[in-house]
Amino acid sequence: MGATGVDPTAGKAYAFLSNQGGGIIGPNRVGAPNTGLSPQADRYHFLNAAAFQLQPIDTPGNAARNSAWGPSSLNLDLGLSKRITVTERHAVELRFEAFNVLNHVNFANPAVVWGVSGFGVITSAAAPRQIQMAVKYSF
Repeated sequence: MGATGVDPTAGKAYAFLSNQGGGIIGPNRVGAPNTGLSPQADRYHFLNAAAFQLQPIDTPGNAARNSAWGPSSLNLDLGLSKRITVTERHAVELRFEAFNVLNHVNFANPAVVWGVSGFGVITSAAAPRQIQMAVKYSF
């Protein structure tokens, strides 16, 4: 969370001292942060925003690092190559490579800055299936 902002539950502005020892200011955790919803079903409520609240000003929050987990990912890459010798010094190599062969949507982590309007929302995903072919002539 930012050193200054607006508490999303109460709508009141807050400000912490700028001298917090160089650490990150975190809110209090008061519930389960993961909703258990699949990002395919609802990417706007992947995290439970009500699981966090503003702690008393200038005190550390109790939310631990990695207290919530992002969506899982599945990725399968494939590569095939064939080297054909033309002469003793000449060869041709044919390559076929495919990334994310199954074309599974791998959602990125949700926005994690508590107190902003997009907290807990997943706004992007990794690249879809990509295929490339190449021919290499060696001499």
